[in-house]
Amino acid sequence: MLDELHVKGVALIEEARMELAGGLTVLTGETGAGKTALLSALKLASGQRADSKAVRDGAPEALVELRFEVDGREHVAVRRLSPQGRSRCALDGQMATVAQLAEALGSLSICSQHEQVRLLQPAAQVELLDRFISPDAAHLLPYREALTAYRSASRRCRSLQDAAAQGAQELEYQRFVDAQIAAVSPKPGEHERLQAELPRLQNAQQLAEACAAAVAALDAEGAALDLLSGASADLSRRAGADAGLDELAARLDSQIEELSDTARELRAYAGGIDSDPRALDACLSRLSALDGLARRYGPSMEEVFDAWEQARAHIAAADASPRELEEAKRAKSEAAARLQAAGKELQALRDEGGARLCRALEASVAELAMPDARFSFSFESLAGSRWGDAGPAAGELLYSPAPAAAPRPLRQIASGGELSRMLLALECVMRSQGGSADETLVFDEVDAGVGGATGEAVARRLKELSAHAQVIVVTHLPQVAALADAHYVVEKERAEGGLPATCLRRVEGDERVAELARMLSGRTDATALEHARSLLGEGPR
Repeated sequence: MLDELHVKGVALIEEARMELAGGLTVLTGETGAGKTALLSALKLASGQRADSKAVRDGAPEALVELRFEVDGREHVAVRRLSPQGRSRCALDGQMATVAQLAEALGSLSICSQHEQVRLLQPAAQVELLDRFISPDAAHLLPYREALTAYRSASRRCRSLQDAAAQGAQELEYQRFVDAQIAAVSPKPGEHERLQAELPRLQNAQQLAEACAAAVAALDAEGAALDLLSGASADLSRRAGADAGLDELAARLDSQIEELSDTARELRAYAGGIDSDPRALDACLSRLSALDGLARRYGPSMEEVFDAWEQARAHIAAADASPRELEEAKRAKSEAAARLQAAGKELQALRDEGGARLCRALEASVAELAMPDARFSFSFESLAGSRWGDAGPAAGELLYSPAPAAAPRPLRQIASGGELSRMLLALECVMRSQGGSADETLVFDEVDAGVGGATGEAVARRLKELSAHAQVIVVTHLPQVAALADAHYVVEKERAEGGLPATCLRRVEGDERVAELARMLSGRTDATALEHARSLLGEGPR
């Protein structure tokens, strides 16, 4: 449920703040005053797509702050949008992504004219039916699992058939690639290891001589270690005479020990040097063979291994036994049978659910001055190759406005006013299926094209709906505004600098009566005010 909305720098809005009622909140005002800008701000806060054109001229940024409640816990969503189109989000004081805002405000549903257009699309009508049957679409799972299994079995079967049908020339080439690489039999990492080893083999004699010279300089008779050991012995005989000298003597001993270790390691390294020309020839020969593969199938060894793997896979597929292909065909046939059964079951559920949804929709629109409206779902089976996640048949909602009228697709005959009422009726029907107490429904001029007794029916239905969910309505109908728990007037005035600005104020008492009078007749004379009070139930009818 939404608690408070703060908007700054959005479209015509310089700054506005609105506290939302738990039941029915209405926004009224002249056309062009900026009511839609407030809904744009709600869309921004709920993580919908941002457009830099939404930033008010001259404003450093568009800012929307929304305080809302979910499961008894209060949250704050913040969305900032720069004139350059950069968007930043925060949730409860922490940086957030647009997706996180959308998830947090998942209970917010904005029923705008866009939703009316979407209601005309057959695919959206079937989606609506599926939500009516089961909100979590659990009834679709068996069919979709069967479809996935069938697609997998079809790919396997097609792969084996394609491999069997491939020309002898391609297969022969793949056998040639496999034989060429297998003859060398490269090992992962081998090329890199030999490249690192080659310089040592090529310079074995020089490395051995360098090690021998270094060992002699360190550890031969009368060499560095002998001289340093003598110096250490001289210093040790004077130990204790001076602490500073003792410290230097200790450092010398440490260096002698380190040099001794170095001499031992040099001897060990020299002992491991292989100066055998045969080892060098073997390394050069192996590198030449590996480089040859890289030139043909590389340039990298990774690409050589990829070519080898592809060749072997190709050969294995081509060599698959007829028995394996037959097994794949049988698995495909069994998967197709399971898919057919699942598709038939899904269609049965949709036929039954569609009838229930249409009966509920007819009852709901009858209370909105459409007593003769009749609805039905029409399904056309699709060819097996066209079956997809949406099901085995294409569905569409048909509408008959009068008993004598033949049912026709909704998109062909429904007027704007009828669509507005249908959308409202559908929301009521879907809420009857159960929903969250935190749910918020926003209607953008859902009463467009209606008035009089129909307007009163729409108003009553919106009020009833507000008992089950928070409802926010942008309306031109005084009948709707009269039933509001919170009534805001949106007005346009001239701001500093000459730019128009949208202002928002909550009206109560006489101010609300005056606004209803304006909506009723465009005047605020005594007759209009009396009529407005009557509408509010404050005067004689």
